[in-house]
Amino acid sequence: MKEIPFIKGHMGGNEIVLVNRRHFSTTEELSDSLSILRKPNVRGDQLGLLYEGTGRGKLGAKIVDINSGDYLPMCGGLTQVLGKAYVQLDLVDTLGLTISPGQSTLTLETKLGVFQIRVSAPGGPREVLTEMNPFVEDVYNRGIRQVSVGGATGYFAGDFLVGLLSELRVTYDSIDLEPIDDKSRRALIDFQRAFSKAYLRGKPNRDFVVVDLTSNRSDGRLLFPHNLEEGLTEPSCGTGTVAAVATLLHGGLIKRKGAFRLEFESGGRGDSIGGPDRTVVAGEIKDGKLVDSWLAHDNVKVLASGLLYL
Repeated sequence: MKEIPFIKGHMGGNEIVLVNRRHFSTTEELSDSLSILRKPNVRGDQLGLLYEGTGRGKLGAKIVDINSGDYLPMCGGLTQVLGKAYVQLDLVDTLGLTISPGQSTLTLETKLGVFQIRVSAPGGPREVLTEMNPFVEDVYNRGIRQVSVGGATGYFAGDFLVGLLSELRVTYDSIDLEPIDDKSRRALIDFQRAFSKAYLRGKPNRDFVVVDLTSNRSDGRLLFPHNLEEGLTEPSCGTGTVAAVATLLHGGLIKRKGAFRLEFESGGRGDSIGGPDRTVVAGEIKDGKLVDSWLAHDNVKVLASGLLYL
């Protein structure tokens, strides 16, 4: 049995576990990580296998996702929890990671690219801002396109299926996402399954965001029913929120230029569209595209640290 130091936190209910990769063999790190994420262990949505990066103030991460059962190239919630953990805990003592305290910016090296995590503002309060430019660049390189699924219009942005609640109601007129009832659950499963069959050659889509633009309290409400067939939803999703913003700009559904700030409702139990928390995407827009983007969330917490046994 192995003793593994861990940190657990969440971003708007999206549960993240952080560990030091050195405790895992390369042949077993995926299976061991999934075991940690599943009941009755620590439980979480994503796990970050952290290691020292290529320079001072840099960390690397391999990210494991319970939803897909595989590695993820990037996770916005993980960067937010990591930033909060860096501010509140000593990562040297807690996880055995060699990184100097008191830095204003962390650098996280991932499969998708290098991300800057700003953990404080000079003279201001501690906060966590994640630069999302490598993720946005990947979405644009892979393309955003409009798709038609069973008479409902949606979008395919990188790995994400982006559904518009107004369009879903054209095909599924009785859909109710406050909370998701049985009929609406089946409608979302059918929509996602039809998309996978038509555009992914039957490979299951596991990245799904539904957007409602009718809120009078924010720029929109979000739901992340990534895998309803297995009961897996996320109350919040950083990459999904940014993919939705890129899609809304691409489709002309929101119109901004220059410096911008957009605020979306999500969180809670993840069984309703919207929620009590706010996710902010800010930066700069040029010619209808994100040229600089940062992610922040108003409900990021460190929940526990200690030893797990595997």
